[in-house]
Amino acid sequence: MKRLLPLLLSLTLLCAGCGAPAPSGGSPSAPPAESSGPAPESSGEAAVPGQTPETDHLPETDPLPEADSDPAESYTLDKAFTTGGRELTARLHGTIDRTDGCERCGVYKIEVLEGETVLQTLLVKDAIDAACAAAGTENYGDEDRTNYFTIDSGLALEDLNFDGCPDLRLIQALGTVNASWLCWLWEPENSRFSYAFELVGFELTADPETRQIITQARDGWGLYYTDCYQYNSGAGKLLHVGQMVENFCLEEAAEPEDALVSVWEYLPNVSVELKYATADNFTGQVIYDSADARLRLGTLRKLQKAQDRLGAEGYRLLIWDAYRPPEAQWKLWELCPDPNFVSDPNRGFSRHSRGSTVDVTLVTLDGEAVEMPSGFDEFSPLADRDYSDVSDTARANAERLEQAMTAAGFRGYDKEWWHYSDTTDYPVIQ
Repeated sequence: MKRLLPLLLSLTLLCAGCGAPAPSGGSPSAPPAESSGPAPESSGEAAVPGQTPETDHLPETDPLPEADSDPAESYTLDKAFTTGGRELTARLHGTIDRTDGCERCGVYKIEVLEGETVLQTLLVKDAIDAACAAAGTENYGDEDRTNYFTIDSGLALEDLNFDGCPDLRLIQALGTVNASWLCWLWEPENSRFSYAFELVGFELTADPETRQIITQARDGWGLYYTDCYQYNSGAGKLLHVGQMVENFCLEEAAEPEDALVSVWEYLPNVSVELKYATADNFTGQVIYDSADARLRLGTLRKLQKAQDRLGAEGYRLLIWDAYRPPEAQWKLWELCPDPNFVSDPNRGFSRHSRGSTVDVTLVTLDGEAVEMPSGFDEFSPLADRDYSDVSDTARANAERLEQAMTAAGFRGYDKEWWHYSDTTDYPVIQ
């Protein structure tokens, strides 16, 4: 699940078609507004040569290509800005591709000039490579330029790290819903830009009051994400500090509350690593063969409430075990016939077999593990809920999880900090 959100969002970045997208106005299907964030001290723009090069009004000196010639036309565009009392220019170098009647405009290089002196050259390929590396992927297409549908609407000069200097934000791609932005930060001490991060969404704003960058994005599962980021100058990176989710798929579910449904289908913002679907558990054996976590729909609604609270605090739920078929409970009992650790199916099945109990822990919004009292299925006092023998950090994280789950309508088991049952009772699912 760690890589789920980038994967889901990247699927929406496929081009929707030819021509310019609909004007942005904050709607989910519109490209992002380019006026967000604080304005630089001064700004201006000039096409080189002549007028601003709209795709259907190119200068006469830049004729359309012949049918058998290279379909790409070159263009340059200047964006003036002032920082630290210095008047500088960001000069974009790009191409317009009219293949098959489409107009695909892309930037492959940005020069930073003071007068006619080139202070720095930024290659878009380097930024795309860095963005792919940060996401744990490769630039398989060997992309070396941006891909968007208007020449000059994709660049913004705004203060993204709130240090008083305008930074660069360039649309890398537009899709049917979301866009991705490549962001360079201005380094006053070095008088240069350095690539810093990539962001995804249909809207982006820089809020100087909270000193946060806020993005809104949508995926294909009926989820709308509002993510908050804060730039940490000491760490030199953007930190994901909060997330709010509108789950229209769950709100509009047609199934009854007692239906056993897929967590993946309804709560893709919750991570899943089912321990008993692998040999990574205390038995060293696979207990059930399905990696699809399932729970009652009513239980999922409560789990979403817990995730909403935790997401705003910068955390995500990770599920270790959900619905456990009765045959899996029998197998566990055969391997470990100890009622202190495993429910005896001869006397009644585990509440996991009701589809209303879940074993969960916390990870960061980006999927990194956080310190908790113990690992999963720890058969020692570390697993209980008094937290007297664990670190302050582990105690705080366990209490954060407990408060969110309890407020959402779950009750915990005093011998296992990770175990929570829905307060609504359901029968065993045979």
